[in-house]
Amino acid sequence: MTCLALLARTNASYFREIVAIRRSPRSIWFAPNTSLYNLPGLLLFAAVFRGQRVVCYFLSPPSRHLKACGHLARILRLRNVRFVAESEAMSVDTSQALGQPVRAILFPLLPRGWLDAPLEAVARVNEPMRIAVLGMPRREKGFHWLPSVAAALRPELASGKICLVVQTGPEQIRRERLDSESASLKESPGVRFIESTLDPEQYLRELQRADVVFTPYTRSGYARRLSWIPIEGMALGKPVLVTDQILAADVLRKYRCGVFFAEGDIRSMASAIRRLLGRYSSFQREALRAAVSFRRDNSPDRFFG
Repeated sequence: MTCLALLARTNASYFREIVAIRRSPRSIWFAPNTSLYNLPGLLLFAAVFRGQRVVCYFLSPPSRHLKACGHLARILRLRNVRFVAESEAMSVDTSQALGQPVRAILFPLLPRGWLDAPLEAVARVNEPMRIAVLGMPRREKGFHWLPSVAAALRPELASGKICLVVQTGPEQIRRERLDSESASLKESPGVRFIESTLDPEQYLRELQRADVVFTPYTRSGYARRLSWIPIEGMALGKPVLVTDQILAADVLRKYRCGVFFAEGDIRSMASAIRRLLGRYSSFQREALRAAVSFRRDNSPDRFFG
């Protein structure tokens, strides 16, 4: 009771949200350490008082708050809690820090909402192929290359064969010094902008509306860390265009899907998009097949088998 009171006092609104979640013995509470600060309180409440299954997914080394998770699980002998990490090396380090076994997974573990989303073939007649470029604009995500990509694809954009849907935001544009690139992109035909932060449901709907997910990321930013956007696109059965030799490309290759291009190579990016446009139904079938496999592997249920 003391721990629950402490959680309520330090983060009352978050505690109310936890209490409001309907208990379901078959469901799994998914807890990545990038989004949950008071994870020990969540574990105590969900695993002990509600009997829920909890998967704690470590995307970075555990802080002192997260180390308390392992001690709590060990002291209370919790059998309905599992710890997983993003890589073999991190699983070893995290296991030593927590004093608990930590399994390694080589791709992001997605919440159940993504796995329950319907997998449907998109049949567009006389409509442009929607290419989604989501995530806040950053140089490490290749935003500065988009004006050149749009210029290379101007015939397809102007004729309505394709449409670029680009997420942006004035504050992030200024912070990253991308003002000229943003202004140039706004002059291009066939480009639609999402000038706001999307909540999880809006983001999911936007990805579902897309025909293609385009992630022209830099190798310096993503060679050794995962971006969830290309993986989420794959989970929804979308063909994904991705920079070669980054970690997400390795995951896509594992499932024999994805279209790859060299980092910063505008001609290669435009060629990949045209290839997708010309053989979209074939790439879509490949993406849907990969999504079925990925969802089966990605299910958190496998940690409790």
